[in-house]
Amino acid sequence: MRSILRGTAAATLALAIGAAPVFAANAGAKPGDSTIVEIVAVLALLGWLNRWCQALAPQLEPDAAAFAAKHLAPSGWRAPQN
Repeated sequence: MRSILRGTAAATLALAIGAAPVFAANAGAKPGDSTIVEIVAVLALLGWLNRWCQALAPQLEPDAAAFAAKHLAPSGWRAPQN
């Protein structure tokens, strides 16, 4: 049960940081908690990679494109137009 509560707290923190980093304090984040530091670091890295991909528009690799076309296209995914 504790791991479920921790997962819920982590998801709440991630949602708050995704909306606006200042909301992390309202999500119950405690400074110095190593788990919080790791979550924030991962979200920061993913945000940076997202901006990098948008700016440089790298081509999707053939294997990844084939996988996405097979598994993601039925749910509405389309390959990005660079």
